[in-house]
Amino acid sequence: MMRANKRILSYICLVGVILMAWSVGLSNAQKLLRLEETVELRYTADRLTLDQVKEVEKGETESENKLIKGVVAWKQTSKQTFKNEELEKSIEGDLLEVYGQLTLLLPQDKLIGQNLYKGDSEGAIITKGVAEQLWGSTDVVGKTFKHEEREYVVRGILQDATKSIVVQVNEKSKDAQFSALRLVMMEQGNIEEHLNTLRSKYSLPEGIVNNLSLKSIGLSNLVLLPGGLLGTYVLLKLYYFIYKTHRYWVSALLLGLIAICTTWMMSELVPFTFQLPAYMIPNQWSDIEFWSNLVNKIGENKAMLDALPSYLPDYWYQTLQTNLIISFTLTMVGIMLFIKKMKLNTGKELFVRVLLAIVISFVSILVMYGIGEEVGVIRAFWVVIPMYLVIDFLITKWKTLFEIQ
Repeated sequence: MMRANKRILSYICLVGVILMAWSVGLSNAQKLLRLEETVELRYTADRLTLDQVKEVEKGETESENKLIKGVVAWKQTSKQTFKNEELEKSIEGDLLEVYGQLTLLLPQDKLIGQNLYKGDSEGAIITKGVAEQLWGSTDVVGKTFKHEEREYVVRGILQDATKSIVVQVNEKSKDAQFSALRLVMMEQGNIEEHLNTLRSKYSLPEGIVNNLSLKSIGLSNLVLLPGGLLGTYVLLKLYYFIYKTHRYWVSALLLGLIAICTTWMMSELVPFTFQLPAYMIPNQWSDIEFWSNLVNKIGENKAMLDALPSYLPDYWYQTLQTNLIISFTLTMVGIMLFIKKMKLNTGKELFVRVLLAIVISFVSILVMYGIGEEVGVIRAFWVVIPMYLVIDFLITKWKTLFEIQ
């Protein structure tokens, strides 16, 4: 009995870790997907003027063929002094001066209080680290502090440990300049091509491209891989059963599953290739020189980005990226261990379970639609089926081990 309980506990822990890691990965992928139409230009110095950003904003608002639906520019200055004169406290931190749609830059789910409205030259958003250093508390919305003899009112607090403060640039400023520009494109098409059009149209200075769209799409597709692995394993086991029995009706249903698998491949992987920048697609895939030059170009661009200072928005992205990679690794290891322990019967029982998993997946999708949630059908399908099979496996193992007793 003791041995059986230990085995049950090990199965529960394994499945629990897999589902927990998987859910973390899916959650982070969903947050990253909001950058799927986003590209940035980074500069080694404050080269972008406020007038240039305004020209882009005004030109795209009035244009009939809009290329972008949002723009925000910023610069970050380090070693700035912020004072709380009431408590006679002061700290050094980073000052992030922003012009444009601040919601495109900072994660709203981590903000306590309200965001800065456009033109709010008296308000500021501070990080949790600043609040704790200046006031010893995070309940400071509405309180004031000073920077260079100018007083600011705390509008919101960002759940971040760094010592950073975000303010809006005065729209009437004549000498305001920025070191970064983030653009949200209207389409997910060739973002690189649209970016070149914008640079030419508004005479934007050349900068280092940070293609957040390409990164976010690639990372978000990564979390579907464990589900595809487990689903493929089950399909192979089912195919082995059909190969042994040669039942026509089962073969017909299997073809339906293979069609669904192909649909997933087409809907998820093929569109990804259309979102690649033009410079990443060769005339001939066997052109070795092209791939060599591409690797060098990507490496050089990455090296230039790494050489630039990190900004407050970067920490949010890097945290999501790290969490997603860790959760993906744990999920993959867990799935491999799960498959090693998984002993699926190669008969009617397996077939019924797969069909039941398909039915439950579609019911789950319909329920989500019913409550007004947006659902990617193919994505949801390839997440629900493996999850159901994992849970079903755990229940079956539990029952089997108790029946042995």
